[in-house]
Amino acid sequence: MGWELQLAALRILRLLIVFALLAHVGSRVKKMLSRNQLGPTLIASAIIIIMSGVMIAALEPGIDSPFDGIWWAWVTVTTVGYGDFVPVTLQGRLFASLVMLMGLGIFAMITASLAAYFMSQKEEEVLSEERDQFRKLCDVEERLYAMEQKMEAILKKLSEK
Repeated sequence: MGWELQLAALRILRLLIVFALLAHVGSRVKKMLSRNQLGPTLIASAIIIIMSGVMIAALEPGIDSPFDGIWWAWVTVTTVGYGDFVPVTLQGRLFASLVMLMGLGIFAMITASLAAYFMSQKEEEVLSEERDQFRKLCDVEERLYAMEQKMEAILKKLSEK
């Protein structure tokens, strides 16, 4: 019975560790999504995919349901293109071309947002280092000024004698 209690305690400890890790990762993801409008970009992407899926289901006779249409839109926007649903009508193909272009734009925006986030992280590190260097230079300048004042006082005393 003692080892079962120990295993239960280890399971609880493992859960606490997982929750702590999720909280840490969640705060990082939230910070990343809030910066550079990545969150709204992902929401807009989801809306575009859902609307495109519903529209292609209405346009294309080979796509039977809005859910199949949403799957087709997701596969098309991500440029995977499994080929399980393919538009065959002219209006379906024209709409598919538009969805493909939107997909390229969406992923370019997401990539740019992620790159901007990581660049700003590096920029913050560089700025912090530059601030430290500036403080050190100011300290050196203050010391030099104090030394000049002392030297002038000494020279003044020496010239008076």
